[in-house]
Amino acid sequence: MKRALVVVAPLAVFVLASGRVLPPLAVVVALLAVAIAALIAPYPNVAAPLAIVFIACVPVYWGRAIGGLGLAIIPVTIVGVMLLPAAVREGWRFRTVTLDVLVGIYLVLRSLSFVLNYGSGLGAAVGYSSRIVAGYGVFRLLSLVPGIRRRLALAVVVAGGLLTIPAYLELSRRNPFFGAVKPSFQADAWARPEVRLGTVRVEASFGHPIPFGMFLAIVVVLAVALAVSVRHGRQVIALLVIAATAAVTLLNTLSRGPLLVAGAALVVWVLLEVRLMSPGRVAALAAVLVGVLVLTPALSIVDTLWTASSGDTHEARSAEYRLEVASVLFDRSQFSLLGRETTDSGEVSRAVAQRVGLKSIDNEYAIVFVAGGLLSLLSFATIGLQVLRLPFWRGLDPVDRAWMVALGASFLNLATVALLTQFSDLFWISVAVAAAIVQERQSQATRPSSQFVTTSDASAV
Repeated sequence: MKRALVVVAPLAVFVLASGRVLPPLAVVVALLAVAIAALIAPYPNVAAPLAIVFIACVPVYWGRAIGGLGLAIIPVTIVGVMLLPAAVREGWRFRTVTLDVLVGIYLVLRSLSFVLNYGSGLGAAVGYSSRIVAGYGVFRLLSLVPGIRRRLALAVVVAGGLLTIPAYLELSRRNPFFGAVKPSFQADAWARPEVRLGTVRVEASFGHPIPFGMFLAIVVVLAVALAVSVRHGRQVIALLVIAATAAVTLLNTLSRGPLLVAGAALVVWVLLEVRLMSPGRVAALAAVLVGVLVLTPALSIVDTLWTASSGDTHEARSAEYRLEVASVLFDRSQFSLLGRETTDSGEVSRAVAQRVGLKSIDNEYAIVFVAGGLLSLLSFATIGLQVLRLPFWRGLDPVDRAWMVALGASFLNLATVALLTQFSDLFWISVAVAAAIVQERQSQATRPSSQFVTTSDASAV
């Protein structure tokens, strides 16, 4: 508790000092959050999984901007404050690995590009960095707690299962997240339905079907991995049901990239783990797959998306436009080390769109390149290369491997889609989990008996 108080006391002082900017009610709420943070600090195995569910299920567009500070109160920043004392308590476990250095370099370069290139650069840099620190920084420390990674994976699966309910309601154009708050912080941009092929594309709390689909792709892979590794039959059935419903919901996003992410990640994970899977579990997975294909319109949806992706259709033009956005990376006129200066004081995507003549920014690598410059892009791509090699390490826990396979597939899909809404925060949390796995492996390799035994505790599920 003493270590927690070392963090809580400065937080309380900061909140009180912000009283001139924040309304009185916000100060009271913030102080209450700091007090709760001190109380939950000794229980990271409970608090961190609940935080994952909170981040996934509460829309970013429910956040509130803090006037004059360039910051916004969104789910991940709330979680960052609440879990900071718990993370500091685990600081003694931390050892720097290459992935930490790469993320730090990327964060510095992106923040520097904001400061140099935008009228509100300092506030934008602080806001951007605070999200990554709250996600990556806090969960980087918490992911080192023995057994917690499996609980975090289960939290992702539970959140995915919960979000299939509002996604089902959304098919009849009744998204409960849209009307829960008045249009405010980003709500006018995200709290509206997306339609493709005359059908509503489900998005639940994520504000857009693409990031929701990316999240569901990770949910499906983690649910399958947990179903294979847990011991009790009821848990296996529950996890396979969630995997099946999440897969159906993923189909209803009508998003091609996330479907490819889920399919590729599942194939790679099964190929890497099939020798360790019992015949009964393999049969159960096969039965679920057949059930999804036979009892749902999965095949017709995939066929429709494939057919619509060619010819003179809106979907085909969308795919071609993504290629046009990607071509920004090879446009020498856009070359810069730290982005390009602009007098626009609006949001980054609008400023970049005005500068390069694009309708919007769909490509994460393109927006990093144009808004942050070549150095930012190289650092971001290097993080991806580090992550892509992790699933192929020998001796990984099956759930850890599933998480790394899904994260690697998500990295590949970033060539066609930007990090949007809270998926951006969950993405950096996943990278933090990857760094924790790397640290664990390096620590095991330095022990006299270098047997690669993971700390994931199967009994945690």
